[in-house]
Amino acid sequence: MMQAFEIRVNQETKVMGHEDASVHITMIASNQEGNEDLHFSAMGSDFKASIRHQWFYQALAVGDKISIKLVEVAQADTPIITPIEDYRETLKQSNLRAYHKLKKELEEKGLISKG
Repeated sequence: MMQAFEIRVNQETKVMGHEDASVHITMIASNQEGNEDLHFSAMGSDFKASIRHQWFYQALAVGDKISIKLVEVAQADTPIITPIEDYRETLKQSNLRAYHKLKKELEEKGLISKG
């Protein structure tokens, strides 16, 4: 038996846990102009095997309900598995897009020089 999280997002329930990985739950609500974001993720990382586990990654809307309960289970639900390097590349590309968007905005406002 292992400790895990039973997560319910609206009507969908999953059990998130792994014997050889750390797991984490993230909720983001950003109201920054031009960087609005509202999403929920439930993921884990097994650094020895260099893989990333994903149980949830979804946009949220006002009124969505999320519940998290600590449970003890023999087995968790099967996550989507991706190599950590693929995830790092995706994250790098996302950060690069955000950088270029912000750079353009600052150039248009005259706060930094174009170049």
